[in-house]
Amino acid sequence: MSIFLERIRAFAEKKKISLRQLSMSVGLSGAYLSNSLKQGSAPSVDIISKIIDEYPDLNPYWLLTGKGDMITDLKEEDRNEDNQWQNQSIDEIIDNKIDIRLKGLSGIIRELIINEMEDELERAKKDVENTNGDHIK
Repeated sequence: MSIFLERIRAFAEKKKISLRQLSMSVGLSGAYLSNSLKQGSAPSVDIISKIIDEYPDLNPYWLLTGKGDMITDLKEEDRNEDNQWQNQSIDEIIDNKIDIRLKGLSGIIRELIINEMEDELERAKKDVENTNGDHIK
């Protein structure tokens, strides 16, 4: 059984949310964390990172080691940021969240395009080599 998932389950219970709600809040299928817990599989670093990003009051040190407090006290600047979110309209909050997600995706998309271009270049080189080899014979 994954100790990370046990800690994530304890955090969800503390927050009074289900594992389904927690899964969906970080973009996973509703049953992902529950199924992983049943199977005893550990979550990926990417999933742990998403959970920590979505729940800033979750103490990452506690999640990784079990030491310290489960819930961290928000710093004053974090509280001010939370208040700033409360003063925005829902549309503004959604726009800001979309912008944040798009910035993260742009790097991934750029990397995928570069990889695809490199693959295409390799294929073109092989085609040229094959074509040159056919003309020499």
